[in-house]
Order: sequence, then C-alpha cells, then structure tokens
Amino acid sequence: MKINKIKNRFYFLIFSIIILRIGSYIPIPTININNFNEIINYNNNNNIIKLLNIFYGDYILHASIFSLGLIPYIMSSIFIQTLNLLNKKIFSNKIDNVNNNFIINQYIKYTTLILSIIQSTIITHHLLNSNNKNQLIIYENIFITYLITVISLVTSTIFLVWLSKNITKYGFGNGVSFIICINILSKLFYYLIDIINKIKLGNIKLLNIFIINIVIFFIIFFIILIENGYKNIIVNFISIKNYKFKKNIYLPFKINMSGIIPAIVSYNILFIIKIIFNWYIKNNNYNNFVYNNIYLQLYQIIYIFFYIFVIFISCFIYNNILFNNMEISKYFKKSDIIIPGIMPGLKTKIFIYKIIKKITFINFLYISIICLIPEFINYFIEFPYYFNGISFLIVIVTIMECIKQIKTILLCNKYKYKKIF
Repeated sequence: MKINKIKNRFYFLIFSIIILRIGSYIPIPTININNFNEIINYNNNNNIIKLLNIFYGDYILHASIFSLGLIPYIMSSIFIQTLNLLNKKIFSNKIDNVNNNFIINQYIKYTTLILSIIQSTIITHHLLNSNNKNQLIIYENIFITYLITVISLVTSTIFLVWLSKNITKYGFGNGVSFIICINILSKLFYYLIDIINKIKLGNIKLLNIFIINIVIFFIIFFIILIENGYKNIIVNFISIKNYKFKKNIYLPFKINMSGIIPAIVSYNILFIIKIIFNWYIKNNNYNNFVYNNIYLQLYQIIYIFFYIFVIFISCFIYNNILFNNMEISKYFKKSDIIIPGIMPGLKTKIFIYKIIKKITFINFLYISIICLIPEFINYFIEFPYYFNGISFLIVIVTIMECIKQIKTILLCNKYKYKKIF
C-alpha cells in the first residue's frame, strides 16, 4: 500500500509539472506575444530581465498568465504572520482558540488577492505607458485591457496557490518551494548550452570554470551540512505518582528553521530596490564619469550591507513565528516536562529564547554566506548572471525535503498494523 502511495504522489507531481510547463506557454490574452518576444530578445542583456529569468523561469519570457508566480502569497504570508507575532489579538478567536490558524490562513488568502490585484494593475499600467505600447497591446480599449489582464494574472496566481497546497498534501515536500524549484530548473538546459557556447567562443576562461565548480561543490556541501544540522536539548518527563525521571528525550531544533523564506523575501525586496536604482540612473544623466563611478561603487557597498540586513530581519521574524518560547514553556509546564538544570516557568522561557536566538544567528550567517558568495565571485570573475546562491539554496532544499518524505513513507512500510476490530 505504501509503494502505491509513493507512486500516486509521483504521478501527481508529474501532473503538476506538466500543468506548470503548459501554463508557462499560455500568454496573457491582451499581449501580442510575437512582438513581446522580439522586445525581450532585444533587451536580453538587461539586468532586470536576467534577475527575473532566474526566479520566474519562462513565465516572464513568454508573458505567461503565471507571471506573478507565488510572490503575492509569500509576501502576504510573511506580512500576516508578522502582524500576528506583534499583536496576537488581531487574529485571535475568543470563542475557540483552535480556529486561530484557520483565521490567519483566511487573512493570508485575502491579502494575496489584494496584492495580486495591485501587482497586476501596475503591470498593466506599465504596459500601457511603455514606448512599445502599440506593438504590445492587442486591444485599443484601455478598460478592456485592464480588465482582461488583471483577471488573467489574479486567477492564475490563485490557481498556483491552490496547486501548491495540493502538492504539499498529495505530493512530496513543500508545494511553494517545489513550484519555485521547477521554475529555476526549467532554464537549466539553456544555461548549460549558453555556458558551452561561451567556452567555445573563448568568452569564459577554463580557470574560471574550475573556480566556479569548486565554489558550487562548497555551496552544495555547506547546504547539505546545515540542512541536516540540529540542536538537541535534553528534556525529562516527570511521573506525578512517584516523582521519578523517565527516559531522556531530545527536543530537536533545526538549524535552518526558516527554510528558504528569508532568501526569497530578501531577493524580492532587493529586486524592487534594483528597479528603483536603475530608474534613477536612467532619469539622471551624469556628465562626470568619476562621480558616476564612485556612486556605483558606493551603491554596491550599500547593496551588500542592505542584503545582509534584510536576510537578518527575515530570519529573526520567521524563526519567532515558527517557535514561540512562551508557548513552548507553557506546554512544558502543562505536560510535566522539564529541562535538566533549568527551573520551569520563566527560566525555561528565557533558556529557550536564548537557544532560538543563537540558532537564528547561525541561520542568518548560513543564508548570508550562500547568497553572498556567488555575488562576490561574479564581481571578481566574469561569469553568467545565473550563478546565483538563492537558486542553489531553493533547489537543494526542495530536493532534500522530497527525499526525506520518501524515506519516511518507506520506513513506515516496514511496520505492520493489526486490525483491532
């Protein structure tokens, strides 16, 4: 039965991949796809388009109805959960505390809908005010263009959210990370062909290829090492009848508790900053080349520090969302669980808070190293733009989650259950 369960999950994943790939080739109804492809190919060296290609795969290149991706859902989830962390009375249910998670999920869905409408409206406005408006837009009526484009993008985003939840339920791993992973891997073949062609033309040195391979091996090894790392805390269960300690049990705290969420959030925030910076440079003509060069160097320094700052804030917020030291200490006290050498109550709460704080700092260093090493390598060595730390992190973590879930199902297959009735 368990083997059939794994097969069914694999079939559902294959079906989901087919749906995602078909959807990536369905264009927005209001856009002339032939003219759009010509404009994209002409601007293929644009840094903004390159960044979009890394994260969204073929969605942007084909003006797909999936162009918004799952970003509205991810940002909504972070926003609502952060509000709940700051003030739990906002989403609390006084009648039934069990339904609090359901209420939070409902607010996340509503916020996702609002963000999708806002983003799709901005995209439509940008298309209507672009220099290539007559070539891109099919309909002359502005209202019809807005209506069809917004409805297409919003409904597609809602469909992706629904598909991600079903992948989590009926497939392997996390549905959101799986969809993003498929988007990244969809361009892998083209990236390899591009690298081979550049090596043949002599645009990339073999020494640079050797250095990049060493860095890739280090990144993969480092990700696997940290993702399998846990901080185990010894806890004891106290028997109320005879006041004796039972067998020690370890409470595991995963080193990378926040997963890929901080990397995704920081990537999108910095992507918005890059758009603003490019717009500012474009609309301000610098006659002094020296001043312009100094300004760009200063921007790169500020960019790195802000990148680190955003990753730290994302790790801190998401780790506190996942692990609430107050609730854990209350659960320990209610279930007669103690940490050896730590008094129950306030001291247990402080001890758990210190553990989470240390893990958050290690998590922050881990994600920062993975994200920034390729940035430094690309700065000193000329290499294609798709050598990106976030892509490695998302792909490897997603594959590891799928493998762990498969192993869990296979392990359960070894046990036989007897019928009681």
